[in-house]
Amino acid sequence: MSIEPKRGGLVGKFFHSYDRETGLVVCWQGHILSEPSPGIYLVQLFSWIMGDPTDQLVIPISQMIDEHWKFYDTRDEWTFAYEHRYNADAATAKRERILAEKSTAVLPAPSPEPVPTKVVLASGEAAPEYDF
Repeated sequence: MSIEPKRGGLVGKFFHSYDRETGLVVCWQGHILSEPSPGIYLVQLFSWIMGDPTDQLVIPISQMIDEHWKFYDTRDEWTFAYEHRYNADAATAKRERILAEKSTAVLPAPSPEPVPTKVVLASGEAAPEYDF
């Protein structure tokens, strides 16, 4: 029994799936062959090393959503996205993680009492003391 690819919706699109935890690491790459039942898709996976077809799987739309799948209309868009966008996505995520860490950094507690500070001017004269 052969399955004819159907057109419309997601059928015919290429995709990358990403890990569920971060949405950063590309896990699968493939092509959607058909929709045998509403919301259930037959997909063809491709090897990362040689680009050859590997497994065919039946995947529910809910898994595509959980794994942050990104879809492409053509093979060229799909290839370009992996070569260029994947690196940009990883860099953006790293930047956001660093900024989040900085925004949650703990600042030292203020001194309970003011600390007198002596300031010396360029002329060598002592300036009045100020509490900072």
